[in-house]
Amino acid sequence: MLSLNRIDAINSYEIDSIFFLNSFYQNKSDNFISTVEKIKIEEINSEKIKNVSNDDIINTLCKRLEPSSFFNREFNDVEDKTYFKKVDEFKILAKSLFEILYIIIIQQEISINNYPEILYCCSMFLGDEINNKWSTNEIRIISKDIIKTVNEKLNKNENSEEFNEKLLINKYYEHILLNKIKPLFNQPYRGSKTKKDFKNNIYDVQLWKTDHPASIYAFNWLTYHIETDQINKYFSNNVPIILTLIDDYQIPYKLLGVRLTNYCIINHTDPVQFRSTGLANVFLEALRLCLSFHSDSELMDESLPCIINLIKLMVNYNDPQNSPEFFSLVESIITEDIVKGLSLSIGKSTTAIYLKHVPLIVESIGIVSIRYLQIFVGPCCEILSFNYGDYKNQVYASKALLSLINVCIPRINKYIGTIMESTAECWRQLKKRENIRKDIDSKEQELKNNLEKNLKDIYKVLMQTKIKSVENNIALLQLIDPTIYQDLLEI
Repeated sequence: MLSLNRIDAINSYEIDSIFFLNSFYQNKSDNFISTVEKIKIEEINSEKIKNVSNDDIINTLCKRLEPSSFFNREFNDVEDKTYFKKVDEFKILAKSLFEILYIIIIQQEISINNYPEILYCCSMFLGDEINNKWSTNEIRIISKDIIKTVNEKLNKNENSEEFNEKLLINKYYEHILLNKIKPLFNQPYRGSKTKKDFKNNIYDVQLWKTDHPASIYAFNWLTYHIETDQINKYFSNNVPIILTLIDDYQIPYKLLGVRLTNYCIINHTDPVQFRSTGLANVFLEALRLCLSFHSDSELMDESLPCIINLIKLMVNYNDPQNSPEFFSLVESIITEDIVKGLSLSIGKSTTAIYLKHVPLIVESIGIVSIRYLQIFVGPCCEILSFNYGDYKNQVYASKALLSLINVCIPRINKYIGTIMESTAECWRQLKKRENIRKDIDSKEQELKNNLEKNLKDIYKVLMQTKIKSVENNIALLQLIDPTIYQDLLEI
């Protein structure tokens, strides 16, 4: 919210002239005016714009609020010691300019032609919520208030019978997409085309990344906030942007691309339309490359379920005639990507990402999962046996085992010894830690409870098979230490 003294400061000057910006800053104490703000004042003075319209003021504010190429770098890669100081100065200035913009919108009549500019400007900052590169929580609150106010004006102008909270975004999404965002992706690559400069030429020197780093975050925010039934309408315009993001070598952009694929293509695009374009294989190959980024478990975690769901979409999973193609594609993912990934996994965290999505794979291919029992059972049992205290990954492993046992029970006999041994060892370690460690937080306790339930369910399913080796192993556990294992066996 704006402070009263700041509102009074703004109200004391004529809104119909950009001169009020200069007066506003001059009214502050010298200590509060940052270097960036002083430069902005000098720029305003140099322009010598007098008695311009409110529309011109709004356009100028929106133009100057857009984060520049100064922000097109990762914080971890910054070597300039003054960089973060300059970032903070920009955020202070941006907050002040947004406050001014808010007051103008509240108190003055503004042209409908300014609505897309205002929406795009606010979306650039609202889309930066996770990274906080150029925005703050205060700026985002003001941005939301601005959008809410403009949306109310638009509903009133269009005499809407029923108030639509997303009318502003629905109406100007296409305008912003075609005039603000998509042109940044159509620029030809600049610079040398030698092999040495391949990476810089293809991936780094693109206007959406270099000159307008906030544009893609605006696109992301707007896409998630438009009415879902509108997304399919802009399929042809969104696809090139999403594919460019997935193909980028930087993880943050790849993640955006994968998430947008899941949201726009898989969840909100007409399957018939998607299959008719012939783009399914293009998306599939782009997503499969994401599984090779073993150093980033988050990207792998987002990509694998997206791939499985994409295959369901591209071959019409509900049509039995397409089942052979579906199984063939899923099996290629397992044998060429997951198996190779498991063999190259560095540490248990990457392995656990694959195992986390085993239940989805098992659910998708059913009894065909028998082919991959040996591939999945080993890593699951290893995590249960040796990842002491790693409740999160042990939950993934136990869920994977449970799904395999339930579906592949006709062929599980070969692996019963390994499964029961690892499950019993995991249970023993759980009970041992209970006596040693008492300071467990609620989140960890929840994971522990889930793990215990999964281990019990594994034994319950195995006991129902009446297999002789299962009965022998249970009898052995009762002899070893009935006090520890009685809850696991639920005796």
